[in-house]
Amino acid sequence: FVSVYLKREGQTVYQALLRKGVIVRPVANYEMPHHLRISIGTPAENERFLQALGDTLADV
Repeated sequence: FVSVYLKREGQTVYQALLRKGVIVRPVANYEMPHHLRISIGTPAENERFLQALGDTLADV
């Protein structure tokens, strides 16, 4: 997995992605409130994640 810094609260982005069926993990419990833990998947899964993340960041 990778940890990604966001300019938004990770929990907020996590909830929005979850509503879209994309599962990532917030890592605020590791004192990283603006990060998400993202697992590496297949090329198709990664493309779906990137599309959902882009849509989410435009909305949140």
